[in-house]
Amino acid sequence: KNSSAEVDYLIELKGTIIPMEIKSGSIGHMRSMHMFIEKYQSEIGVKISMDRFHKGDKVLSLPLYAIEAFLARRDALWQ
Repeated sequence: KNSSAEVDYLIELKGTIIPMEIKSGSIGHMRSMHMFIEKYQSEIGVKISMDRFHKGDKVLSLPLYAIEAFLARRDALWQ
């Protein structure tokens, strides 16, 4: 739809590609992530920022300090 739309990272979890966006602040529209989720029918995306933990309908928000734990234990955290 928009040639400038991009997600920051993609990770694989149980055979599913998960889009990740890194935001410098706690606010961000994440248009690219939502476009990716819609186009590729991803179950969820991950936003990493200074914001607190939050799980919305399609986006899991993680604070910066939780990245290592998420990547190490992503199967457990995803549930």
